[in-house]
Amino acid sequence: MEQFVRKRLTFLTSFWNKLWPRSGPDSCSLGYFGSDSVSLHSEPSCVSFIPKSSLFIALYAFTARSADELSVNAGDKLRVLREEGDYVLARRLLGEPATGYVPAAYVANLSQGTSAHRPWYFSKISRSEAEQLLLSPPNQHGSFLVRDSESSRGEYSLSVRNHTKVSHFRICKSPAGSLYIQRGHPFPDMEELLAFYTENWKVIQSPLLQPCSPTTPPERDGWERPRWEFTLRRKLGEGYFGEVWEGLWRNTVPVAIKIIKGAWKGRC
Repeated sequence: MEQFVRKRLTFLTSFWNKLWPRSGPDSCSLGYFGSDSVSLHSEPSCVSFIPKSSLFIALYAFTARSADELSVNAGDKLRVLREEGDYVLARRLLGEPATGYVPAAYVANLSQGTSAHRPWYFSKISRSEAEQLLLSPPNQHGSFLVRDSESSRGEYSLSVRNHTKVSHFRICKSPAGSLYIQRGHPFPDMEELLAFYTENWKVIQSPLLQPCSPTTPPERDGWERPRWEFTLRRKLGEGYFGEVWEGLWRNTVPVAIKIIKGAWKGRC
């Protein structure tokens, strides 16, 4: 009966709404709500789906130094909108809504199984960056980290500070998914591998005493632009140290872009 009269006498919609008030459905819709049911500042009844690949956790506390940066506490859940060099543009998921830049080394991707109990994992740093980090304070003898291998996709490297130098060990992955530094000594996961070499450090002659502490990158320079703003179009020339390309900035401004050559082969 209700649906029939509503359909036939649409000009009396406000009257029908008072006579037969509609309760809010579980899913998001534009159905009728009473005048005191919705506040402009209330939380939405439905939360949009967030891909797990964009969900991150803060491994360390970070205090913003400018209006563009975002202060976070260790354990905060974040949604990363994009990566820009040493930083990620992130949005805080809980508490007061806020968006800003956070050092990339201070966060970890939840979809890759990295969480607050794995502070030794530094995903996107190079061999030279690992050495510079481990040799910088507050790190000391026995500080270590695990990073993605530069030369073998899907594998890792263990970098350990041994007094005034840094040693690197390739962590290989078998077809079955186990990890190993020495052939014939596989481990089901990274935690067990590190536990073994922490106890039996003499095997690699490098003690694993404490996870590496990240250093805060310098404050973002206003002249520095992220890579995603540039598009390569045509290579203009090539030299010993790099290549020069014709490109566009933000798909509108013609620019010349110099790409420095990297030595990737033979590095772990």
